[in-house]
Amino acid sequence: MRLLSIKVIFSFFLLISWNTSQSQVFVIPQAGLNLSEFSFSSDNYSQTTNVGYQIGALGRFGKNAFLQTGLFWNQISNDIIFEDSLTINSGPVVVSGLLVPVQLGFNIYNADIFKIRLQAGINLSFPINVDPNEFSIEKEQFKNNVGAAVGFGFDIFRFVMDANFSFGINDMMTVNDVNVNLKQYTLSIGYLIGDRY
Repeated sequence: MRLLSIKVIFSFFLLISWNTSQSQVFVIPQAGLNLSEFSFSSDNYSQTTNVGYQIGALGRFGKNAFLQTGLFWNQISNDIIFEDSLTINSGPVVVSGLLVPVQLGFNIYNADIFKIRLQAGINLSFPINVDPNEFSIEKEQFKNNVGAAVGFGFDIFRFVMDANFSFGINDMMTVNDVNVNLKQYTLSIGYLIGDRY
């Protein structure tokens, strides 16, 4: 059922983009920083956000209304604290993997040298590596994650900035029968490459 929903969302994005764009295609290499929050379903766990990063590229299809998708190498990190009546344990958990944003957007201000955009869609996260940690959390405990995402951005000449917030639709992992959800803020800067601007 979840796979069918993802296929429907992709099909909807593609259909809207086809009908609203002039088939303009831009490539945008990007890099940036992120802040992530692991939300636990148990009060025994708490977390402190660390700065992570993402690097990759976007494809933008369309001009005033557009579909934007891409592929990033993404690293997120939290300092986790577990505390009960007997023990206290803490340490960083660092997760690396692939991030695939898929968003529809449109320009709310559209001048030749300056554009402001709004965008919304989903983030698909695929964990690949988990650094050794105090909690013995391993990659196998993580799930592929689907997150709802909203954001804005602007273009100045060919320089591009994107800021997004996403929250997990499904849990990203389970630790000792405790479900963990992901919230993430990203800020990326890139350069727009294309024949027509």
